[in-house]
Amino acid sequence: MSDAKKKLLLIGYRAYGDFLYALPVIGKLLIGYDVHFELNGKGYELFHDDPRFSGITFFDMDTWMRKEPRPELAEIVKARWTKLEEELKPDKVINLIDTLETECIAGSHMPIFHAPVEERRALFGKKNFYDAVLKKCGFDENVDNIGGLYFSEQQIAWGKGWRAGQQNDFVIVMPLAGSCCHKVYPDMPRLCYDILETYPNAVIYLTGDESVAHAQWAHPRIKHTCGKIPFKQALMMAKHADYVFGGETGILVGAGMWGTPKTMLCTASSIYQTVKYHDNDYSMQAGVKCSPCHRAVYTTADCENMIADGEDIYPACIKSFDYEDILDTVRKVYDNRNIYNKEYYERYVERALTPLGSELYQSRWETIERYCHESNMSLLDYGCASGAFHKSSRNGFNATGFDVNPYSEFKTLPDEKIDILTMWDVIEHLKDPKEILSSLTPEWVFISTPNKDAHYGDLKTWKHYRPDEHLHHFNLGTLSDLFGKCGYKILESNYDEGSIRDPRDPRQILTVVARRI
Repeated sequence: MSDAKKKLLLIGYRAYGDFLYALPVIGKLLIGYDVHFELNGKGYELFHDDPRFSGITFFDMDTWMRKEPRPELAEIVKARWTKLEEELKPDKVINLIDTLETECIAGSHMPIFHAPVEERRALFGKKNFYDAVLKKCGFDENVDNIGGLYFSEQQIAWGKGWRAGQQNDFVIVMPLAGSCCHKVYPDMPRLCYDILETYPNAVIYLTGDESVAHAQWAHPRIKHTCGKIPFKQALMMAKHADYVFGGETGILVGAGMWGTPKTMLCTASSIYQTVKYHDNDYSMQAGVKCSPCHRAVYTTADCENMIADGEDIYPACIKSFDYEDILDTVRKVYDNRNIYNKEYYERYVERALTPLGSELYQSRWETIERYCHESNMSLLDYGCASGAFHKSSRNGFNATGFDVNPYSEFKTLPDEKIDILTMWDVIEHLKDPKEILSSLTPEWVFISTPNKDAHYGDLKTWKHYRPDEHLHHFNLGTLSDLFGKCGYKILESNYDEGSIRDPRDPRQILTVVARRI
């Protein structure tokens, strides 16, 4: 540390989200001072490995609160601070305690806590959490960077690796609870299941501490992390997720720090207070007259508007959000973050209604009928979009479809074995074509795909080069190798479909017929 810098003792016994709201202040202080940070457990978890601080000390506030009445604890804390000042001899002391509870919301010890809600709104309504901390610490309300939390190279690499394994998934992070009862969304289980049913590529990570681990529910695409990972790791997940949803909790503040699309359910606080500086924000205000109440509601006794839901009791604010509005928000985020969205789906719906669509379907059926003659053979069109092709089935084929696009009505693979698998402009989109072929094990496979051999020179100049959409680029040789490994032999390859779609260069589209050996 530079000898020219003055020494600062910074004290923070706060919740996770409160620390994140203080990051602009902390960044400014680190520029001007050698900072020693005195922290509670949550702060220690966030900052203990940050090399920018000259020192870190830890006071287990939560344990002491369970052991000592408040008056005695206050004396213990004051004595600790006095001892720290004697040892460190700082030029300045800044205490972050209650910078939000007294500046932006009312603590239960404040007379205005019990005043009419209009008085609290007049006092607190125009105070943003970031601005209030800056002002309390003597800085201009000029927020130029809401990030700045330190992450090690190992932590950063973990986040990238975590997401790399699920590039094609719609990854959602959902904290189950926060420090207060108005931060628990009662319809979270229902929302999870509705999302998973609607979006076949959705994966939901539930986060929280050990206290909410029992509340988790089962589904193959729900990942349970409550009590299993530290908060800082959950923040890294929020950075790389596609969407974060929850109450007024630290993970939602972290999503704002990263600019990850999110919906914070604002109840005690207002949208202006909590997410003013956040990008990609879809936050909602509770639909009751008492919200925002600008209160620190830590217990049910702190709220006069509690309502029953079966055996549970919730503040009315957290129960007042329009469920359909939430689902609409999820749709908006999905469509913005996913290639296979509503616009993509409608493009194929429209093409099916054109003369080109009709000509393609006729050509495809003629190809199938050259090889498959038995009546009532089962056919699955994988990647069927609106289902226009398999709905045009003829000559007794028992045809159905499947598509990963959430706007398709065909979201379920058949349970029974299929005779024929078709994939028209699909195989190049699949993350693992071999896995699909091996799991479905049809007798016959009919596909069309862009033909890499039709392009010369730099692959990136090819019109079918779409790196986020086309995950593979095939020619007859690579298709023969793929089918051979899956137990199939290619019986025919042609450019019939290419001649319809691209008459000037029919080799652009390769059609292949394969049969199980």
